[in-house]
Amino acid sequence: MQLLELAISRTEVQPEEPAVIFGDIVLSWGEFFDTAGRLASLFESRNIRPGQVVGMTGFSAILQTVIVTATWFRAGISAILPIGHLEAPSVNPDWIVTPVLLPSVPVSQQILLDEVTLQTLGSFTPQLQPTPYPRENSVCHLLFSSGTTGTVRARVTAASWRTHRPFMTSLGFRSASGFNTFAEALLSGTPYFITEDVGQLVTTINRYKVRTLLTSPHDAALLAQRLHKEAPGFIDLTTIQTTGSLIPNHLRDHLSSL
Repeated sequence: MQLLELAISRTEVQPEEPAVIFGDIVLSWGEFFDTAGRLASLFESRNIRPGQVVGMTGFSAILQTVIVTATWFRAGISAILPIGHLEAPSVNPDWIVTPVLLPSVPVSQQILLDEVTLQTLGSFTPQLQPTPYPRENSVCHLLFSSGTTGTVRARVTAASWRTHRPFMTSLGFRSASGFNTFAEALLSGTPYFITEDVGQLVTTINRYKVRTLLTSPHDAALLAQRLHKEAPGFIDLTTIQTTGSLIPNHLRDHLSSL
């Protein structure tokens, strides 16, 4: 997958530049791929093979980015399992990466990635060259629908999310928009921003002079309320894109006036 190979090259040309930003946590390109490469070595020791589906559950968004990338090192298919998946599975992953052992899943299919395991990653030699996918358009990630069925909706390879940069989204890594934003950040060499609440969103936009925000109408309404009460607005933000549903006219006009 050329996307991953191109992203790895960032460790040579811009190793200290930020790759993933979550509040005050900043992983440089060097740190991000060192961590993902070591986790890929752990996956290799567990015999994760190309084409296998590696599901994950119970992790923060920043760890999800690392686990997904480590899976790609092994030419695997990553999947962030939706809530309730174990009770009514819509896809049967070959492996499940989890911070706690799951009683409903055979231990032989689980990869425990708890605090103790994370601390031992330093003992693994980071992989520098990914295992190649068989085709350029091979499936590398599974996305699940946001509806009630939880069925697989999209299979994503390297998507291009062209916008004015810096660009960020408030949508989670589970969504198509959030995942495509991560893929585009790897492709373009720009940071991938992660936020958990509207306060952190405002801080991130201002701190990193974000020019384009992709969000939902719900999050846009929370953002407008926050700015109306506590903040003067954004100096550098020029574009707000919304997805998921139509934005009300009054909210559109309010955001335009900020």
